[in-house]
Amino acid sequence: MALNSKHPSQSLETMASLLVQVRLFEEAEDLLFALESNEIFYDLVKGYVAARDWEKGVFVYDVMKGRGKVPSKDCYGVLIDLLVKVKRMCLASRVAFDLVDLGVPLSGDEVKALEKVMVQLCVDGKIQEARNMVKKVLVLNSEVSSLVFDEIAFGYCEKRDFKDLLSFFVEVKCAPSVMAANRVVNSLCSSYGVERAGLFLQELESLGFSPDEVTYGILIGWSCREGKMRNALSCLSVMLLKSFVPHVYTYNALISGLFKLGMLDHARDIVDEMIEWGYCLIFRLSESLLRAIVSLGGLMK
Repeated sequence: MALNSKHPSQSLETMASLLVQVRLFEEAEDLLFALESNEIFYDLVKGYVAARDWEKGVFVYDVMKGRGKVPSKDCYGVLIDLLVKVKRMCLASRVAFDLVDLGVPLSGDEVKALEKVMVQLCVDGKIQEARNMVKKVLVLNSEVSSLVFDEIAFGYCEKRDFKDLLSFFVEVKCAPSVMAANRVVNSLCSSYGVERAGLFLQELESLGFSPDEVTYGILIGWSCREGKMRNALSCLSVMLLKSFVPHVYTYNALISGLFKLGMLDHARDIVDEMIEWGYCLIFRLSESLLRAIVSLGGLMK
């Protein structure tokens, strides 16, 4: 191929582009680094990504950054996606932060790529990094998938760092999903007791979280275990006011807790309520509770 002497750089760019298209990447690199053409840089990174050669893709990306060039947004996106797939999370995180630090709005595909990074950071125990990325993304885009918030919640649960978890939700002005919140509440009860879990739940409610019957069931179960029947019955009252149907295990916990404290009349009331809800006592109540109820005499009538 003869080069146009009047436009040698343009001819070289065309040749480099053709080399990328036929996947002669190393040959294209030789021309590329002499030309320093942005478009060919972009094409070369995307070409390496298409060939799943993440090492070469990152190499060209770093060369661009080192020469003060800003990769195209789609260049960031495809490189992040590949690095997540090959589980090179340190590199994926670095490129992802480079993308959000551009300070420009993100496309749906770019947000999805970043969400994969954030979730994997949580899985790897790097909760603070994931949290920082969420904050940066929310500045550029109004929404992040609830899956990311849930993974952050699970990560803080593993660390038992509930204070930082609450500060995160306050900071981003968002509450976790019901599933994640219930796991947090149960973990709090297990680690610090039901009273602290109740206070945490109030904070979540101030952020817009709506407890479900499982949430109250968790609080009731732990209240009964700790002998705090007033709190358990208060939670039951709130459940019924909200038209939630308590699970049979919730009733079992209540009856067991009342029996332990000798509050037999209240236990009778709970059983009567179960009958009103249509529970079949013979099949649903635990064997130990059945023996205790029968021993009272006449309670099953």
